[in-house]
Amino acid sequence: MRLTEHEVTDEGIWRQRRDFIRRAGLLGLSCLLPGRALAGDAACATPAFDIPDAITPAKLATRYNNYYEFSPNKKVIYLLAMEFNPNPWTISVDGEVENPATFDIEDLTSSQTPEERIYRFRCVEG
Repeated sequence: MRLTEHEVTDEGIWRQRRDFIRRAGLLGLSCLLPGRALAGDAACATPAFDIPDAITPAKLATRYNNYYEFSPNKKVIYLLAMEFNPNPWTISVDGEVENPATFDIEDLTSSQTPEERIYRFRCVEG
């Protein structure tokens, strides 16, 4: 299913996701506790759920990697990849094929029009 721009969750909404989850949980708990105030009241507030949503420092965001092309050690991949240069790369199609051929990146992309795509991702936090 292809997503359109208006189907993407607004940034203001997803930035408030933890607050929403906290409020929904507190509302559920308030239903189980007779005589307690409704969720959101100071009596039901839990500081443990007030987690700041700070921006990840650039040093961390650019040095951690979940891909294992260079090493299974996620914390050193950026060191191993510093000198990595993918040009000029070629792809060979050979072996038991009728028309063996070799392609470079320009052969593969010159006939293609760049396309923007929107994907649904689910963040799984530790």
